[in-house]
Amino acid sequence: MSGCMANGLSAEERFADLMRKRGYLVTPATEYENMVEHWDFKLTKGEECFRVDVKARKKINREDDDVQDERMWVEFLNVNGDNGWLFGKADYIAFETEHNWVVIERKKLVLLALKILIPNDRIKTRPGRGDLIALIKTSNIIEYGGFIV
Repeated sequence: MSGCMANGLSAEERFADLMRKRGYLVTPATEYENMVEHWDFKLTKGEECFRVDVKARKKINREDDDVQDERMWVEFLNVNGDNGWLFGKADYIAFETEHNWVVIERKKLVLLALKILIPNDRIKTRPGRGDLIALIKTSNIIEYGGFIV
């Protein structure tokens, strides 16, 4: 298992543990729900029920020594050229940071990405892949309705 995948799984477990401590029933997604619908957990507490896609801390460049919290990657298209997680079925996206989580409604994140990334042509693809990805400032996510958990 690659370092990125292992890091992603541990981030998912850290988020799930935090939500359990906050009283949520945490139901993991099936493989199909995870890979096609792009969500990791369904969280339920009383009448409240929603799906979350968890994103581990990332480097900006593969060559960087450390992960960072100033900018978050968003995925318009995945490596196969299919809709990326930005257009999945998660209700919320939870970005891991060093000390907490930045959570935003997925639909708000889509609107933010379209508002600030598309007009400024900040979307890129990686050689040999069908993906379209971009970096968005964490501060922009918070200013656009994201919240700290």
